[in-house]
Amino acid sequence: MHSRSPHLAAAARLIGLNWAYTLQLWLIFEGPALAASYFVAEVAVTIGFYQISKNRWFPVPLVCLHGVLAVYHFYTVFLDPNNYWVIFALNRLFELEMIYIIACSIFRIRSLSGKQTGRAA
Repeated sequence: MHSRSPHLAAAARLIGLNWAYTLQLWLIFEGPALAASYFVAEVAVTIGFYQISKNRWFPVPLVCLHGVLAVYHFYTVFLDPNNYWVIFALNRLFELEMIYIIACSIFRIRSLSGKQTGRAA
C-alpha cells in the first residue's frame, strides 16, 4: 500500500535529486566553492518546496528547513565547509527531513485505510 499522494512523491523525488546533486558537488568542488554551490542548490530546493506548498501544509516545514539551510550554506562560504561539525549537522538535518516525509506518508496511508474501512482516522 502507498500513500497515493503526488505531493509526497514530489517531495521524496526532490530530496533524492538534491542528495544526488549535492553528492556530485562534493566530489567536484572544495572549500568556499563547495559551500557556494550548496547554497545555490538549497535555494533551488527551497523554491521547489515552495511551489509544492501552495495550498498545502505538508511541505511548509520543508520550505523553512531548506531556507535555513540556504542561509547556513551562505554562512559556511566564509567558514570551512569541510569542518566535522558542519558535516555532522547537515547529515542530521537530512535524516530528520527523511523521517518527516516517512511519517507524513505513514499518516496518509493510515488515514486512507481508515476511510476505506469506514473507520474515522
